Amino acid sequence: MKRSMSMRTLQLLVIAAALVFAILGGIILISGFTAEADVNFAIGELSMKAGETEKIPLEYDPENGRRPELTFRSSNNGVVKVTQDGIVNAVRAGECEISCSTPNGQEVTIPVVVKAKKIKKTIFLTFEDGPSKEATPAVLDVLKKYDAKATFFVVGYQVEATPDILKRTVLEGHTIGIHTYSNDYNEIYKSEEAYLADFDRAEKVIRDLTGIECAYWRFPGGGNNDIMGPDTMKSVMNKLHRRGYTEIDWNSYTDDAVGVEMTTEEMVKKGIATIDIHEVPIVLIHDANTNSQAAEITEGILKHYSEKGYKFKGLNDYTGPELTIGE
Repeated sequence: MKRSMSMRTLQLLVIAAALVFAILGGIILISGFTAEADVNFAIGELSMKAGETEKIPLEYDPENGRRPELTFRSSNNGVVKVTQDGIVNAVRAGECEISCSTPNGQEVTIPVVVKAKKIKKTIFLTFEDGPSKEATPAVLDVLKKYDAKATFFVVGYQVEATPDILKRTVLEGHTIGIHTYSNDYNEIYKSEEAYLADFDRAEKVIRDLTGIECAYWRFPGGGNNDIMGPDTMKSVMNKLHRRGYTEIDWNSYTDDAVGVEMTTEEMVKKGIATIDIHEVPIVLIHDANTNSQAAEITEGILKHYSEKGYKFKGLNDYTGPELTIGE
């Protein structure tokens, strides 16, 4: 009996040892398949020019395992876009980071600096708060007369009220940017969630009507408004940058919405005075239904600078840095 029990114990021990060795072997085999080589960028910074495409240079240390699957992400798709093959497309001047991560949790980042060619004798007219029946068609007529392109930061509910005007604007080759859906500061600036909900609604209205994907937006009141706190604004901008948007305010203006009565001539002079002090003027004009002088102001500026050999383009042709006057 004792001998029988001892044989059985020996058999159990042999089976248990075999199981242990099988498990350990499986663990070693699995770890051999899942262990990752260390991944690093081969350079400390990626420097590019707007319009260039480049493959991200990476280094692998195979000592710890095999080359892992990589996931790439740009912190600002308005500056650079990156494919999952590691191909970087530089969109416009600016700085951001590209991160590279692996299934086992490795993550490395590289700073990216993009520069752009100098823009010469070009003016970027930007209109906001439209489209409106009272102002926008006349503005479009003047732009067409001078073979000029511009950018329209539109209001969603105004687009819904005048869809044919936005369609005409797109058809005539102008750039469309997102301003807001409601233009109700008290509502959209209540919180980050409220702002983004309003933004998304405006984005959908434009996309559904025209099929275009906007690349630019402008905060109502500009990036220096006193309503949205700096932390909230930074968070909103980071989110929209990852979605590929660039915020563009203005550096030149006509004072057409300051609440002070001015003649068309005075507003044109104001526009010229502020345009002349900037190498790359981005001009603010309003095409809301309250600004019946919008077309006349536009023509005054177009006439003055056309005679000086300037070109007028939409922001789709702009490769300079983001312009946020609140920064």
